[in-house]
Amino acid sequence: KNTCMTVANRMHVVQRSFALLLVLHFQLAASYISYPRVHKHVVLEGSRDTKLTTRTSFSTRLKVHNHNEADEELQKRIVEYETKAQRAYDEQWANVTERHGLDWYFEKIRRGAVGQATYPKTVDELGGLPFFGKEGIPEKLGGISFWSRSFVRPPPLSRYSDRGAPGSKTGALDSFRILFNNLLQFLLNNESEDGAPVAAWDPVQAFQNAGPIKFFYYLITGNLQELAGGPLFLLLAQYYNVYGPVFKLAFGPRSFIVVSDPVMARHILTSRGSYDKGMLAEILEPVMGKGLIPADPDTWKRRRRVIVPGFHQRWLNRMITLFARCNTGLINSLYEMAESTNSSAKMVDMEEKFCSVTLDIIGEAVFNYEFQSSADESPVVKAVYRTLREAEHRSTAFIPYWVLPGMSGENSILEDQRLFSRDLSMLNDRLDDCISKAMETKVETSLEDLEQRDFEEDDDASLLRFLVDMKGEESNGSELRDDLMTMLIAGHETTAALLTWTVYELYNSDGDYLSRVQAEIDAVLGDETNPTLAHVTELNFTRACLIEGLRLYPEPPVLIRRALIDDELPVGSAGFNTKLPRGADVFVSTWNLHRSPEYWKDPETYNPDRWTEGFQNDKVKGWKGYRPERVYGLYPDEQATDFAFLPFGGGARKCVGDQFAMYEAVVTLSLLLRRFDFKFVNGAESVGLRTGATIHTENGLWMIPEVRKGVPKTGDKWVEPHHPVLNPGGAELSRQLANQHKTTERRPNEAVAPVT
Repeated sequence: KNTCMTVANRMHVVQRSFALLLVLHFQLAASYISYPRVHKHVVLEGSRDTKLTTRTSFSTRLKVHNHNEADEELQKRIVEYETKAQRAYDEQWANVTERHGLDWYFEKIRRGAVGQATYPKTVDELGGLPFFGKEGIPEKLGGISFWSRSFVRPPPLSRYSDRGAPGSKTGALDSFRILFNNLLQFLLNNESEDGAPVAAWDPVQAFQNAGPIKFFYYLITGNLQELAGGPLFLLLAQYYNVYGPVFKLAFGPRSFIVVSDPVMARHILTSRGSYDKGMLAEILEPVMGKGLIPADPDTWKRRRRVIVPGFHQRWLNRMITLFARCNTGLINSLYEMAESTNSSAKMVDMEEKFCSVTLDIIGEAVFNYEFQSSADESPVVKAVYRTLREAEHRSTAFIPYWVLPGMSGENSILEDQRLFSRDLSMLNDRLDDCISKAMETKVETSLEDLEQRDFEEDDDASLLRFLVDMKGEESNGSELRDDLMTMLIAGHETTAALLTWTVYELYNSDGDYLSRVQAEIDAVLGDETNPTLAHVTELNFTRACLIEGLRLYPEPPVLIRRALIDDELPVGSAGFNTKLPRGADVFVSTWNLHRSPEYWKDPETYNPDRWTEGFQNDKVKGWKGYRPERVYGLYPDEQATDFAFLPFGGGARKCVGDQFAMYEAVVTLSLLLRRFDFKFVNGAESVGLRTGATIHTENGLWMIPEVRKGVPKTGDKWVEPHHPVLNPGGAELSRQLANQHKTTERRPNEAVAPVT
């Protein structure tokens, strides 16, 4: 530490000398620069406003080149941003205590050069600046960052793109600062910068379990699942039980702040401009590009404005019909298996089937492409799953091995990287083909007319068609590819996992939930072949079963963020404040949130009835609890549970497809459970847990389908609940329907016909 202090002191001398040389150099260079100043993207011209010393006072008119936004909007953004930035800059020099560092050396030297102890309000008050003349440089000179912005880089269009400023994208210096502090903490036992307890893994135990060769291979490639001896989210759950709602997870020099508290989660997810996707964006960009999930804040705002209108209610209504049609192949194949006399032919991996049917749905709903994966095992499903597994590995790697020479691409020395490259190429080829066909038949249409389309009669009701035809939104092929890849992976993977674990819990539970949900489906659908929008809104207990599945198996089990500012988390249930340095990687453990006894009664038990009752814990400072009366949509969201339940994330970057996913899951589950019962092939304990980007089974959900031998009589009605989502009296009512279903006489071998 003494050596570090000595080096730091000597650096001050170097800084002073270096600053003087740079100022003299820039003074001479700037004498040849006059207005209008020409940047790479923006030309600033205009007359000077002597009332202000901000840069924007000289930017009364702008000429915008090579930019796809309107001149007025760009000018407004620049003026608003730079006005705030210059005001903060003025306040910094006004505060004597802030006068330090390299920027201040520049400012002192400049002031000395012009013979001024303090900076005047206007250039006119100076009578001009030496070397510059009367007009001079009409802005305050503020060190390297000023000179870089003035003569090298164009003005930033947002705080996020203003490199080095608080709230901007983090860089190597931020990472080095955290790494250096971690080393001081771990090696020299220094006090933690963040104040969070450290949960360090046991490398000795991992070495013994894996062996030397595998241990170092897993270490370099960041395979925490193998090093920890199980899924990462289960490791975080173990540490949560020991260290509490916030701790630092340290794997060598790399660290993550793990948060398992709803008050802290609310702060992180709703603090606009303070956090970005960070590490998640870095590892997903090779896969999803600038899609909504990994996109930086600036790109996200622009693309979300384009995509969200596509999920309007008329389109969602049309999708319910499509959901039922895409289940046709799955249901008819299950009938064939159930009627087979070959015992091995009766067994089916329902997880793989759910992945296939949701892929078919996404293909038609988003791309107007028929994968037809329900009939045969789809290579696309396998490619998507392997791609997500690789993304998870990259998120925890100590070394970014994929950027090293010879470690990535089809010629990589690593087999999994060669496979990853081939998978990604196949997925890109499929998407490029869909985009090309859509662009060939593009018909520009206003947003109002698009939303009023007759989707029932439209041969192509896909979201891609909506995005391509939307007038005034020029989406290039790269942007469309990124958006579609994001929907392809996130849109089918998460819903398939939800269906898998809901079916698993319904058939593994000791409660009467299965009979009750089947009774509700029979009563609501009546003699209708397929569900409609009205049916979906009435299937309250069915939705409660799916919601409970999402609580126990959140998709994904961890949300990833990175701090863009030095921030302090609220106390919550921790009892102390945690300080996050700029650049800190944060894991919000939804698995821990959804299964903590602090926020749920009997959290490890599958109980769909819990959603009819509120829950409050006054020990958690600032948490308002779960309030059923605040449920306004298809499911209890983060507002109703005050961020203790995050099935689709929360805050501004919440999933845009939550309604789509819930409709899809309700329709698929109701179609299956109306026609079939299932039995585990080897018992529920054989299923196991494993993660990709979502929670998967270890060995598949192997089950044997059996055709149900009867349905409720036509005319049985389900009582409309008085609650918009969950009927508080629904538990008793569903039991009555279940008992009625058991005692109703049926004709022998009576069964529901296959879907047509």
